[in-house]
Amino acid sequence: MEKASVAVVVIFLAACAPSAPAVAPQESTPALALTASSAAPNVGPTSPDAGPTPSAAASGGVTPAPPQSDLILGWEISGTDRKSYRLVRDTATTTSGKASARLEWIGGDRKFGYLAQAASAERYRGKRVRLLGFVKGEAIGGRGDFWLRVQAADSPGDGPGLGGGSCRLHATFDFKRCEIVFDVPKAGESIELGIGLDGPGTIWPDDVKLEAVGKNVPLNSGLEHATNLDFEE
Repeated sequence: MEKASVAVVVIFLAACAPSAPAVAPQESTPALALTASSAAPNVGPTSPDAGPTPSAAASGGVTPAPPQSDLILGWEISGTDRKSYRLVRDTATTTSGKASARLEWIGGDRKFGYLAQAASAERYRGKRVRLLGFVKGEAIGGRGDFWLRVQAADSPGDGPGLGGGSCRLHATFDFKRCEIVFDVPKAGESIELGIGLDGPGTIWPDDVKLEAVGKNVPLNSGLEHATNLDFEE
């Protein structure tokens, strides 16, 4: 009887004991999403002494991704400082059609970067050829060029090749016609054409055309007139 009373007391005390508070479920931290892109990033230089940007501080010290270039069929960014430039397919600024290309300086060394492509010279050898395009510029502070050159099989990559020409571009201007007429030597292996900057500025090429023309079309190196005669630029 005594044992039965003890058991009843134990059961009674257990029933009266306060229950443990329920633990609220913890919210899981969202995983950092990494998005792959087919476009190659153009990374601007960073200063080791600079603190995090406001957006970086807001995201816990994670530096935002640098702007990326669009992929435009047939064209690529090249030059000695390609990482300081961004290429954009611009549907808001055109002379005709759906889009132009926009090459813009995003900061860094003031070295040459350009949008370029190369074509085989086989169908043009021994012929007169015209490179025609429309170009717009904004705040071009240094050198801007719309250019081409003919390369032989053994021409160095950084030389003049077998010749060509260029339109020099500077400051701010609306779309204007740039035209280069030249004879393609029989030793020509490729024709390289491009448009570039060597520092701050933005440039838009559009409606670029490479075509064979008759010998009645006069040769033109691309320079519309004599430039910088007072040596001020």
